[in-house]
This record gives sequence, C-alpha cells and structure tokens, in this order.
Amino acid sequence: MKSIDELTKYFGFYKSNSDFESFLNSNLIEPSKYDSEFLTIDCKKTDLEIGFTNERMIRDGDEEKNLSGGKPIFTHFFIFPKSIKLFDKLPYSVDFGDNLEQIAQKAATPNKVIETDNSFFGKTKRYLYNLNKYKVVFEYNFDEKKLTQITVEQIEKYIIEESKPAYNKV
Repeated sequence: MKSIDELTKYFGFYKSNSDFESFLNSNLIEPSKYDSEFLTIDCKKTDLEIGFTNERMIRDGDEEKNLSGGKPIFTHFFIFPKSIKLFDKLPYSVDFGDNLEQIAQKAATPNKVIETDNSFFGKTKRYLYNLNKYKVVFEYNFDEKKLTQITVEQIEKYIIEESKPAYNKV
C-alpha cells in the first residue's frame, strides 16, 4: 500500500468483505487476529492499527452503546511512526518528525483543536482536519515533544454494503 486512499476506499466495508480481506492480507505484515473487545487488528511489525465499529452502533446511531452481535465495519485506522514506511505520503505531507508549528504550516488551520492532560497519556494536543470524506487527527505529545499518532477515520460513520444473511430463508 502506498497511498492513504488505498485504505480509505474500504471505509464502510464489513470486515468479512472478500475484497477488503484480500487487500489486508496483501498489505499487512503479520497482523494480529481480530480483537472483538477492542474492535481492532494490530500490526505490531509495522505499527498500523486497523479499527472497526460494530454495525449496530452505526445503525442505531449510538457509538457509545456497546451492542454485541453486530458485524464489524471498517471505519478508522491509526498510523504510528513505524507505519510511515507503508505510505509514500501522509495526509498534508506531514511527517512524524514535524513539530506543532510545522504541522500547522502544512495542514493550515484545523477544524478543531483538543488539548488533554492526563496521567496515562500526558499532555497532548490533537489537530482535527476534515479531508474529503474522512477526518485526519494529528496527535502531538508535549512530554515526548513529538507527533505520536495520526488517526484517519470516517467523518460520519456509514456502511457501504448491505449485510447478507448467514443462511437463505425459504
């Protein structure tokens, strides 16, 4: 995979979609098994995390409600410093070596800025940008003085394909 768009074109697909599964099998290096508790597939070797949302959360419109039994829908992914070698170019040509000022110069004014300070993650600032049909979030950690994560996700969660029943009704 060389482009972010090669991955975002699968937003809204079921995890079980054969084209999406084939793409993941061809592009992910030693991925973990799907974690149904955290709704992720982790790639420790390349540090890319593929994220899903339970279809019931999307259909029922409540992302905070943990509904079991729904199928996972591909809705987001996390890029970490080791992941950069998977892509020719990151959104807005931002690089993990960039500081906050450089990120702002490359990506312009963010749609939203969120600052947090907690004991686990430390002091962070997130720049949120709407880009095409997805949102890009650059997370900068002040304690580490570096960009630590880029999240790419659907702006509004949606499902592209229709769910097929597991059996044929007679």
